[in-house]
Amino acid sequence: MKAKALFITGLRDHLIPENTALEMQKCNPNLRIHRVQFGFHSHLSFLDEFVRVS
Repeated sequence: MKAKALFITGLRDHLIPENTALEMQKCNPNLRIHRVQFGFHSHLSFLDEFVRVS
């Protein structure tokens, strides 16, 4: 995979652990990871930051 992509992850997400993004980045070096310190699984828990970085 070569397409640019953005993976926004909440560090308090209990459904998809942060290492999932790191594994995906191994397959796509163009993947940018943005970590939200107090974010949960739903982007609604950090909507302002989600909109700002996407």
